[in-house]
Amino acid sequence: MSMQNNIPNYADLFGNIDFKEGDDARSVYSPAAYLTDLLQMLDDEFDDDSVDFDTRRSDIKDIDLDAENTNTLIPYLDIVNEVLEGQVTGGISALKSAVYPFNMPFSLDNEKIKNHLHHLGISAHELRRLFATDTDYYTVAREYLGLSLEELEALLEPETVAEDAVKTAYGYTGDSFISDMSTVATFMETTDLTAQEMLQLLYQNLYIEPSNHSDVEAGRHNFYINTGISSSSGYVTLNTEETELVWYDYDSETDTQSDISTVPIEWFERTSRFVRLAQKTGLSFTDLDHILRHCCKVDGTPTLNENTLVIIAQVVYLHKTRSQAIDKVVAVVSEIDFTGRTNEDLPQDQFNRIFNLPCVSVNEKYLHISDVMGDVPEQYTDTTYHT
Repeated sequence: MSMQNNIPNYADLFGNIDFKEGDDARSVYSPAAYLTDLLQMLDDEFDDDSVDFDTRRSDIKDIDLDAENTNTLIPYLDIVNEVLEGQVTGGISALKSAVYPFNMPFSLDNEKIKNHLHHLGISAHELRRLFATDTDYYTVAREYLGLSLEELEALLEPETVAEDAVKTAYGYTGDSFISDMSTVATFMETTDLTAQEMLQLLYQNLYIEPSNHSDVEAGRHNFYINTGISSSSGYVTLNTEETELVWYDYDSETDTQSDISTVPIEWFERTSRFVRLAQKTGLSFTDLDHILRHCCKVDGTPTLNENTLVIIAQVVYLHKTRSQAIDKVVAVVSEIDFTGRTNEDLPQDQFNRIFNLPCVSVNEKYLHISDVMGDVPEQYTDTTYHT
């Protein structure tokens, strides 16, 4: 033991060791150094043609050998996506100009901006409100709804409806667009709508007679997707077998429907824009249509343009900041809705919720305005309630 204790160590022989603190990620024992040795071995031991390394992973030679890239775990899928993105020539620009499927177009630049602002804890419309030198309600509305310029262009109504443009919006390349797209199965597959979404698109929250699905509460002819049709006034519904979309003409003076015919091309055009806007803003079909019908009419027709987009953004802003339902906000700025009784035990339209539901269970009376409400709600017909 005494001999071992007398053996000098390195410091005894050479004096104090002058260590310099460095980056472990860049030492000769680091993973970065191991990677460098592997790359050098590829150059020294393999022919260029035998290992197609630069084509498969050309990004590796451009990676900074620092602590972040050495020690940060990255999901394998992220790496795959980056590599594939580099292999697809013009892929980003193609997505930016695409109009189909319905979640297109996609702007990577816009998504990057939104992600950066999200990490900074501020949204694009808030940033503009703080620093903009002029008031641009249109741009603020677009940014508040989270829409890129390309997305907005695909949403605004054109002056005239071109059939070729409608076909492109649905990704259709055949010769019988209306006939093929009127098939419910084809329409759902093309638009990627579920059965529940399809029913909400056509009927929203209207009352449907359980024993006769063709007996529906009045009001479908006022839906955004059913208005603005040049040929006639009416609405799209399902045929008896519920396999085809059909158009019913509607006479507002007699409140009657007649003359089953093919679906107008304008209906598909408006439906495309309506579904896209609802999906991109997160609004239900019922809520979006409620806003368009009551707040966004131009010459009596629900319209989607730059001016009405501002109104939609304002309603959504009040809905979120005041924690109030869409129909309540619309009732304050526009009017109370008399449609949408649903199939619940008692009618759930806005008028009945406000004026009747709190009272009918107490005094067995309800208020009914036939001029604007139509027939007595089905939920009341089998009760002792009376006007």
